[in-house]
Amino acid sequence: MAPHINNLYFLTLCQKYGAYFVIRLMFWIKLLLSVGMLLIGFQHMWMVGLFIARLVVFIIRIMR
Repeated sequence: MAPHINNLYFLTLCQKYGAYFVIRLMFWIKLLLSVGMLLIGFQHMWMVGLFIARLVVFIIRIMR
């Protein structure tokens, strides 16, 4: 259900700011999450799950 809610959110952002801005925003969020994972390592498995889920949602969104 979360990917569908995310798609609605990103669609609204695309309509308001444009697709290029939204893709750039998703890139920066992905980069910050990656740096965060690098710093904390794999000690917190819930963060690993959140990181993987977020990447999947971003990939789905970019492909559309």
